[in-house]
Amino acid sequence: MAVPTPHGVPDRPAAPQFPPELAKVLRADLAAVADQVEEEVRRQVPEYARPADGVYLQNLRSGVVQALTLFVDHIADPRDDGSAIAATYYELGRGEALEGRSLDALQSALRVGGMCAWRQMGRTAEELGLDSTLVAALGELAFRTVHEVAQAAASGYAEAQLRSSDELERRRRRLLDLLLEDGPVALEAVQDLAHSARWPVPRTVAVVALAAAPDRREEDRP
Repeated sequence: MAVPTPHGVPDRPAAPQFPPELAKVLRADLAAVADQVEEEVRRQVPEYARPADGVYLQNLRSGVVQALTLFVDHIADPRDDGSAIAATYYELGRGEALEGRSLDALQSALRVGGMCAWRQMGRTAEELGLDSTLVAALGELAFRTVHEVAQAAASGYAEAQLRSSDELERRRRRLLDLLLEDGPVALEAVQDLAHSARWPVPRTVAVVALAAAPDRREEDRP
């Protein structure tokens, strides 16, 4: 699936030369870091503290692992554009919109998770003896990665909202056509279409008849 290039992602600066072993060490620790990030997100973002919702937790775990993987991939190969992982976050954003939720929880989770991941991975970088310039560059790359996946999610969310808005308008037009049809209309048909158009069916209705304007010809009158 093609994912639109997110707006607002800064151009990636020339990547510094990280030691080859850095990506290997971070990748080996990825599962442990993902555990800590997931725990921190569930602790700080109420929407993700849902132990009974297996699908939601599975999406959380997948999102955490994908973002961490993208970060390490950028270290190992700065030429990797991460399009596959961006597609994952694009779909996560679409899913939030289709479920009728705001994007706030996902964005909060990314901020909290990014901070937690950087604490763990930054500590590992220091333990490897990286100088301060490389540690600073690594931190910049970490937060750029968070921004990258956040923008992919926002693009998916916006696309789903646009499609949903267009579809809602089409359903409401079909409902209006149904209500204005000549002859009897089944109540069930009205209720079903009204539900899909997000229009509550009133218990009673009032009919208003308007007189034709004086300048209208007789044959123009309904």
